[in-house]
Amino acid sequence: MTTKVATQEAAYSMEKLVLLILGAGILIRLLWLCFGLWRIRVFLRNSNLLNRVPLPVLEMQALLQVYPHLYLSTRLKIPVSFGLSRPVIIFPQQFVEMDQAGQSAVACHELLHIRRRD
Repeated sequence: MTTKVATQEAAYSMEKLVLLILGAGILIRLLWLCFGLWRIRVFLRNSNLLNRVPLPVLEMQALLQVYPHLYLSTRLKIPVSFGLSRPVIIFPQQFVEMDQAGQSAVACHELLHIRRRD
């Protein structure tokens, strides 16, 4: 009888340990997500609206029927796209200096992210 109680207590302790580990993992993941959203907000706040949209970007927008808000940032090295209800693309400052083929490729890639909502 005592071994049955000890086995049940061990199983109960193991269940508690597994739940504790899962809960800690979920909490860490949520904190990581909140930190990422906060960083995106900071990047957006420190970005400037892209006033003169390059022709390749306009062409890609028309082709894909996706029209996000476009920004430039001196703090980013790669473009970032985000947002569901009000999508945004933040391009690095070097984007405006790229050749048209490069601008078209980068814009297409980011616009497809928004179109697929990923």
